[in-house]
Amino acid sequence: MARVLRDYLREAAHFFTAEGGETKQRPLELKASDAARAHFAVSAGIVQYPPREYRALFTKYRSNPIVRRATRLCAQAVASIEPVIKVGGEEDSDAAQFVRAWLKRPNPGQDRFGFLRDLAAFYKLSGNAWVEGVPGAMRYFEAYALRPERMRVIPGSDGWPAGYEYDAGNGRKVNWRADFENDRSRLLHVRDFATDNDHFGSGALEAAEGALALYEGAQALARSMFENGLMMSGMLTYEPQVPAGQSAPPLTPEQRAALQKLADEFKHKGKRAGGVMIAQQSLKYTPMATTMVDLQAEEIRNQAKRDIALAFEVPPMLLGIPGDNTYSNFQEASRGFYRNTVIPEAQTLLQALARWFAQSMGVQGLTIEIDEDDLWPLSEELMQRAARVEGSQVLSYQEKREAIGYDPEPPPGQAPSFMNELGAMLSADLGLAPRDKEPAEDRKKPKD
Repeated sequence: MARVLRDYLREAAHFFTAEGGETKQRPLELKASDAARAHFAVSAGIVQYPPREYRALFTKYRSNPIVRRATRLCAQAVASIEPVIKVGGEEDSDAAQFVRAWLKRPNPGQDRFGFLRDLAAFYKLSGNAWVEGVPGAMRYFEAYALRPERMRVIPGSDGWPAGYEYDAGNGRKVNWRADFENDRSRLLHVRDFATDNDHFGSGALEAAEGALALYEGAQALARSMFENGLMMSGMLTYEPQVPAGQSAPPLTPEQRAALQKLADEFKHKGKRAGGVMIAQQSLKYTPMATTMVDLQAEEIRNQAKRDIALAFEVPPMLLGIPGDNTYSNFQEASRGFYRNTVIPEAQTLLQALARWFAQSMGVQGLTIEIDEDDLWPLSEELMQRAARVEGSQVLSYQEKREAIGYDPEPPPGQAPSFMNELGAMLSADLGLAPRDKEPAEDRKKPKD
């Protein structure tokens, strides 16, 4: 609260000290939009929680097989991509090798795959990825992925986050101060787009919440029907055969109570599933609800699976969901999955890590990119592009090589540049001096 009061007093001082009724230009640390300040003026300094209770939603990852499989597919695909690290456009510089070594082992307990897998999984489930940076010895920078359901945002009076609070468990809380002016912060927040929140992104679990409820309801119904021998609700009537002109005697209250008790026991006890109730006289059972064919519990469950896959942006074919798949084969589904889901998410996370690491460690010109030619699901696209370039009638041979991504071919009789470099390296390692050319007159003289 002291920081909030200080901000308000500072703004009031600038207002009252303006000369000639003109408002002075605000200092750099007070810049903010008027809409953001009007929105957060009431909630300044109050901890802002995520829009959903992710502690309850995250349990779906353990209990729902579709959510678990979709999350692991997305996270492992992002983590398996080999990033291309460049500093100033060069891959072999000392700074690039330093960043490559850092990303190979971002913290003592995880390698690059494990760190990016956790980060991508949190980003997919909640729409928020949080990374904590811990300075280490010899300017080494350790990075840890934080759980998004434990993170809180403390907004300032200007609408921007003034700090962050993390619930580490056992009543312990860790606080960070936001430092947007200096572009340096120990905390990185990568958030997805959200229409109803200014601090937190919207994840796949929120979009799949209705489909998850439908899936669980259909599964509970199917289990209940299985335990009760697919016995639906209905009415048991007493219709004995009597001579013509006579009426059947009605059931006594004791008989009706006994039959109702048996029916209730048959309904509530799953261990009696499939049993048959036999009476001494004619009893007729009339279903009062839809049958198993009309209900189509399995189809409802499959439709819920497809909705969950749609929320996670994973083709149903990759999750083993039967139904109207829009892809003709597995390779086509994998290509669409990488194009529409994996590559955009990987670019978002890797570019954010590059900016954050460059600001924290002072590495200028750092970029972390993706080489799409190294992704096996896109190999068919690469072959098709090469075939189109090869069949072009307007490109020369050298232009075709450059369009595909190869270096220009050297003129005939000249060794490729890398062969020259290899020869120079071998000569230097072996201590061989370059051989001088013999003069033309010496070559003509006969040797004794």
